[in-house]
Amino acid sequence: MSVRYEYLQSRRLLIKYTHEYLRKMCDILGDPRLQEIIRNPPTNPPYDAVLVHFIQGYQCFTAIGHVWNVPVIGVVTAAMQPYNHRFIGNPLNLALVSKNLQTYKENMNFWGRLYNFIATHFVIFEYDYYASMQDEIIKKHLGQNIPHYTELEREVALLLTHSHPSLHGVQPKTPAHVEIGGIHIQERNSTIDLELKKLLDESENGFVFFSFGTITVLESLPKEVLERFFTTFRKIAPMRVIMKSKNATALPRNIPRNVFTYSWLPQQKILQHPNIKGFISHGGGLGSQEAVYFGVPMICVPFFADQFVNCDISLEKGYGVKLDIKTAQQADYDNAFAEILKNPRYRTSVKRLSMIYRDRSIKPKDEAVYWIEYVIRHGKQSLRSPAVDLKWWQIELFDVYALLVAIFVSMIILISLVVRKALSLVSLLRTHLLSQQSPKKTN
Repeated sequence: MSVRYEYLQSRRLLIKYTHEYLRKMCDILGDPRLQEIIRNPPTNPPYDAVLVHFIQGYQCFTAIGHVWNVPVIGVVTAAMQPYNHRFIGNPLNLALVSKNLQTYKENMNFWGRLYNFIATHFVIFEYDYYASMQDEIIKKHLGQNIPHYTELEREVALLLTHSHPSLHGVQPKTPAHVEIGGIHIQERNSTIDLELKKLLDESENGFVFFSFGTITVLESLPKEVLERFFTTFRKIAPMRVIMKSKNATALPRNIPRNVFTYSWLPQQKILQHPNIKGFISHGGGLGSQEAVYFGVPMICVPFFADQFVNCDISLEKGYGVKLDIKTAQQADYDNAFAEILKNPRYRTSVKRLSMIYRDRSIKPKDEAVYWIEYVIRHGKQSLRSPAVDLKWWQIELFDVYALLVAIFVSMIILISLVVRKALSLVSLLRTHLLSQQSPKKTN
């Protein structure tokens, strides 16, 4: 799926487009080939579990796990989204956990926590508004007896997220939430074209790698934005720029001589090359973690979703700078490249963070395999938190607080009434005594 720049700049259009796309994915449940598998699954051996990629939290395919009565294992290719927490009873502590969309901030002050609270609950409300539409699709293809989507959420036995404490912070979580950030990174298994390898090896002055991933259509960026990049690229020559562009003929014609375009590039091989000096990225979750793993400073240009958070993390951790292409002027482009390429603190920070990110007791792939097999061995309830079955006000103990406040208020009212009654009796007694002590009138 590729999205043009103009769609990325309209949150309303992007949300609408995304949910329309996801509902079409849900409609795959009606495909005759999938229907045959659902209705007549193999029995020798049977399926042990269902792995579901949760895109925007949609649970259409968790219904398959419900039909087969096997554990459902969710995979989120980013950090935990605000609405994912309730699937497994994860604590949604908004004083500590920054919303994984739009912004990221460590050690939030009061205003930061207030924004985090409002923004997070808005995202959850918005998600429920759109996600409720999948109910009709699920029931249409799998029958009216299938539970509501919020019930299917609670059948998730394990949630694997592409996150890591060194980047996303230490957070309260249940054992059903397993972080496997970096599971996709392969140092030795990918290959590189010999011509490209020769170009990188011969880049004596180094090179920067420019890629906006697979979704953002680079060629659809405004011409003035691309021109600003090109102007900066000319200034950093003879350093080379390795640019990923699916359709280089659609770029402005005046591409600098030190820019080399390719329709596809082996990103991890390039990021681990010794001559690389920086990574110009949209802040995608996979590429951002690859940059940390291989110790490459970033110039981050976010467009949508968790890209803003990933770019904020690069700022917070000191290994990146962020460019807002809506407001950035030529001087901002020049300064961003000068910082990354000339200031050693960015490379020092990312190298230090890389050591922390790599320091693990078990590889992400092995950890994912262990916990998947764990829930298969011990059943879908084995990691289930009791919080899954509680309402939000019960989890937050609002009912307990309400009772305690009611008791306290009742005691205050009771004491107030007793004191008022006592004062009234004292007043009456005093009046009576005074009347007794008054001299009687004589004729």
